[in-house]
Order: sequence, then C-alpha cells, then structure tokens
Amino acid sequence: MIAGGWSAWSAGIGTGLMFVGLFFVLTAALGFVRLPDVYCRLHITAIIDTIGVPLFLIGAAVHVGPGLVAGKLLLCIVFLYGTSPLVGHLLARAALDSGQVPSPETKGISHKPRPGAKARLDVEDGATVEDHTATAAPEDGGRP
Repeated sequence: MIAGGWSAWSAGIGTGLMFVGLFFVLTAALGFVRLPDVYCRLHITAIIDTIGVPLFLIGAAVHVGPGLVAGKLLLCIVFLYGTSPLVGHLLARAALDSGQVPSPETKGISHKPRPGAKARLDVEDGATVEDHTATAAPEDGGRP
C-alpha cells in the first residue's frame, strides 16, 4: 500500500498517465525544433499545453492520491487552460505585427500583415514586407 490508502494500481495508472504526457511533450518538442516558422511553432506549443502537460499533471495527481497536493495539481491544469489560449494569441499577434512572414511551406496562412503593422526586411530571401501602416483619416472624418 502507498501512503494515503492508495493501491499499487493507482500508482501504476498515475505513472502511465505521466509517461503518456511525457511522450506528447517530447513529440511536441521535436516538432518545435523541426517546424519552419513561428506560427507553426505556436501551434505545437498548444499541443503541449492541451495534451502533454495536463496528462502529466493528472498522472501526478493520481499518483499522490486525494489531498491538497492533487488539488493544487488540478488547479494548475485549470490555470494552464485559462492562460494558454491568451498567450498563444498574443504571441501570434506580436509576430504578425513585427512583420514575421509565414514560411512558404505553410499553406492557408495569409502573408499580409494586419493594418498598423510595421514593415520588416525578411532576412532569409531579402524581400521587404509591405508597410501596412494605417493612413491618416481625412479632415472631414471620411464621410461624403
């Protein structure tokens, strides 16, 4: 018996969940290194945040048994699910605003920065990203 009345079964299940979570984290780390641009890498971090780390934390919570530590581990998962989409969105917006161009290998992503983004010289191929700064509004407010 393990402390807290948990059996070897729960320890085995917890360890198994931790290994599955570790598999997803290591697979995502490999993808993070191999993917071509910041947008694809942001996608892979979402996989780490939504599958890998929560499985690892659930496994740890099952392994330690019911109690304060398991509750804190489950609260970490709630915090992760609450902050991960926000941080991913903010990082993607910052990359887009700074003029990061998606790799040509990436399909389905617009290569046009949003209005107000700064122009940037793309170092890899020497091409300049268009300057999409917002134009000043006419004095009459743009109304006919």
